[in-house]
Amino acid sequence: LPTSVVQSLGSTVAFDALRTGELDVYVDYSGTIWATIMHRDVVPESRNEVVREVRRYLHERHGVVLVAALGFENAYA
Repeated sequence: LPTSVVQSLGSTVAFDALRTGELDVYVDYSGTIWATIMHRDVVPESRNEVVREVRRYLHERHGVVLVAALGFENAYA
């Protein structure tokens, strides 16, 4: 299966490309999706709750599947 790598896309550009079928997969932080895509400013105390809500939102609103958490985080957000 032919593939190509597209680098240096911002989160909103990558997400829009994913929604429109221009990208098949990309990696992002759940907190970035929470704030930038979902426009939420109150963050639940549990990381698991954030991931659960992000997963639900992506699937219900955009038909996008959150495949897995990669096991690292951006503690600066």
